[in-house]
Amino acid sequence: MISRIVLPIALDDDTQGVICIADDRLRDWGDDLAFLRSARKSIEGALRTVLLVEEVEYRNRVLRHLVQLGELAIQQRDVDALLHSVAERILELLQAADCDIWTLEGDVLRCRVSLDQNGFDEQVVGRSLRPDHYPSTWRALQECQPLVIESLEDPRLTAEELEDYAE
Repeated sequence: MISRIVLPIALDDDTQGVICIADDRLRDWGDDLAFLRSARKSIEGALRTVLLVEEVEYRNRVLRHLVQLGELAIQQRDVDALLHSVAERILELLQAADCDIWTLEGDVLRCRVSLDQNGFDEQVVGRSLRPDHYPSTWRALQECQPLVIESLEDPRLTAEELEDYAE
C-alpha cells in the first residue's frame, strides 16, 4: 500500500467506524473526496435507519412481554409461579446471565426466585439480605430508585457486597 484514505463514520458526533481505502499507487484522493463523502453519508443514513428499526423491534418485544406478563398476572393465583414466569421472561428479553427476585419480609430481603443460564437455582431461594451487609441495596430500596452497578470497582459497594456480586 502506498496511499490511503480513512473517513470516519459517525452518528450524532459519535464515531461508529471508518471507511478505509488503500491503493498501491500514489494518489492525493482530492478528485475522489466528494464521492467518498457522499458514500459515507449514505452509509451513515443506512446505519441510522438500521439502528432505528432495531430500536423499534426491541421496544415491540418489550411491549409484547409486558402484555403477556399482565395477562399472566391476571390468570396466575400462585405468587411463586408468577415470579418464576417473570424471571424467565426478563432473562429471555434482556439476554442476561442471572435474574433473582427478592421480597421484603420485615427487615430482610428474601430470595423468592433465582434463575440463571443453567435454570432455576433453588439453593439461593430463601437466602436473606440484611440491611447492614448490603447498604447500597437498602439505600436504593428506601429511595425507591434503581441501583445500577456497572463494575465491581463501584465505590459504593462494601466488602460483603463485592464478594457476593463477584460470584
